[in-house]
Amino acid sequence: VTILLIREEGALHLDLRHLGFHKKALLQIIQIGLPAGLQSTVFSLSNVVIQSAINSFGSTVVAGNSAASNLEGFIYTGMNAFAQAAVTFTSQNMGARKYQNLNRVVLNCLLCAIVTGVVLGGGAVLAGTQLLHFYSSDAAVIAAGYERLRVICGTYLLCGIMDTLASSLRGLGYSVLPMVVSLVGSCLLRLVWIATIFQLNRTPFMLYISYPISWVLTAAVHLGFDTDTWLTTHIQRANAFRAIDFVAGEGHQVYVQLAQVDRQFTHALGCINVIDNATSTAHFADSRDILHHADFVIYVHDGNKDGVVTHRCFKFFQVDN
Repeated sequence: VTILLIREEGALHLDLRHLGFHKKALLQIIQIGLPAGLQSTVFSLSNVVIQSAINSFGSTVVAGNSAASNLEGFIYTGMNAFAQAAVTFTSQNMGARKYQNLNRVVLNCLLCAIVTGVVLGGGAVLAGTQLLHFYSSDAAVIAAGYERLRVICGTYLLCGIMDTLASSLRGLGYSVLPMVVSLVGSCLLRLVWIATIFQLNRTPFMLYISYPISWVLTAAVHLGFDTDTWLTTHIQRANAFRAIDFVAGEGHQVYVQLAQVDRQFTHALGCINVIDNATSTAHFADSRDILHHADFVIYVHDGNKDGVVTHRCFKFFQVDN
């Protein structure tokens, strides 16, 4: 491939003399790639502890667990494809500043991951006994493997949701946050589970149930951060412009990049003014609380209209001069 690129005469021509490190791009690659690699490493270490707990049940459970894990790999690969798509398309739209597409991208990827988890996971549960026969003909091994399939594959869609939400955060440029949440929710929680609850009832089921519980908790935290990130207003430093528009209607939402938010931007504001075309609404809200000559204006803009319009509702805020 390298030789072909060197011989290429067009835009794809590769000149080895111009190869080098670009500091800004390198730092971005490290910022996103290093946490993801560290997360995979820690996951492997936690799996060693889980495998050690499984080994305590004997060779039959170990064989059944290994067979079930192989089947789970096919389901995970299908769901993970949409998690990778979430990274690709969210980062693409962020780079193009098409923030209105972020919501649709994440929801579509979530829907695809959920459908894949339900279809493949449900199919693995329904046909689990037959599928496990490909790995062993021992009835005890098949029974042990099916116990894992029933718990893991039956709830595997939760893993798809968790990975898709984490991937969407990475696509938005946040790599450390999903790493920390995943490590605490999926790794640390399982280790604590093994050290506490599992010790009270040492059965394979109590070990396997830690997986869906960790998926639910981790996905819930990711969803909270995702909501803050792509379902709220896109705000940059207030002193970079004199107004923030809250754009209503599908296809006109704006989103937030938390890394660019100046949480102390109110210090740069003289006051906040609410502009409204409807004079009666302004008087109804009590005109004595309306501030004029504001540095910072918040108003509602609908569609392609040039003016400020009302939607028959308003929120009242007490502002101190």
